[in-house]
Amino acid sequence: MAHLIDFTADIVSDYVSKNAVPVTCLPELIESVNLSLSRVK
Repeated sequence: MAHLIDFTADIVSDYVSKNAVPVTCLPELIESVNLSLSRVK
């Protein structure tokens, strides 16, 4: 589980460092990335 959180944080961090993302959209982005990663087997 910790790895999933780390991967999510890395992906979201890299994405927002290169793209303009409104603060209000961050929770949805984090949730979406986390959910997508949790489905990868």
